[in-house]
Amino acid sequence: MKILSFNVRGLGKKAKRREIREMIAKHRIEFCCLQEIKLETMEDGICKAVWGGQNFDWAYKEAEGRSGFILSIWNDEIFCKSSSWHIKCMLVVNGFWRNDGSRCCLLNIYAPCNLADKLVLWDNIRLVVDQFDDACICVVGDFNSVRRVEERVGRGDEGY
Repeated sequence: MKILSFNVRGLGKKAKRREIREMIAKHRIEFCCLQEIKLETMEDGICKAVWGGQNFDWAYKEAEGRSGFILSIWNDEIFCKSSSWHIKCMLVVNGFWRNDGSRCCLLNIYAPCNLADKLVLWDNIRLVVDQFDDACICVVGDFNSVRRVEERVGRGDEGY
């Protein structure tokens, strides 16, 4: 299973879609999780431009305010979606891998910057994980965390 998680910081330009499509093809990605799409809405044509082929399915979560649009795209010949839903800061895709039938629940995260909202997010992640105790769980995304204060760009101290 090859999964790509990438904060694209906008998917409006064709060059960005081509860059991601080339990365997917080069590394033979089977499931792609993108954060911070920065589009008003999502449509099949955009997903096709990103994925680069015919055999795909997708799910998305719209932005909350100015950020947080999340998109998951996958090869539907390899992964079969049973359900998808979203809650604050998280897109959940539940399904199974066609090659062996194993269940998998993939959580695509775009975390908030402030600590109180991050704690709520982690509680929500735990609730989802507890629902799927017999499935493989994959949690990926942008957690808006840094190791050192110097790494933080553009947000001040609100995330600490």
